[in-house]
Amino acid sequence: MIDGRKYYAMVSARVPRFIVESSEGKLVAAEGAPKAVTESLKELRKAKHWVGMELQAGPEGMVVDRTTGRKQNMWLYDLWLAGRLLESLGEG
Repeated sequence: MIDGRKYYAMVSARVPRFIVESSEGKLVAAEGAPKAVTESLKELRKAKHWVGMELQAGPEGMVVDRTTGRKQNMWLYDLWLAGRLLESLGEG
């Protein structure tokens, strides 16, 4: 969903609660995230397309939101990330 200057990508799945944020383009899982998530994120390089995004996961699924900035179609990266994390959790 696109709402002004924010994108929201949503994926329905039953997953544990965790948060992933971008630290200047490097994806970092918050403390308490499943080990499979932190291991999956370690394999990803720091990249500009991750700047400004946050992923929140829980029993109803994953929601990735970001400030749009000037680039379009960044939601494709967000859906890719959600799918990768679902796969790492054995849900994909």
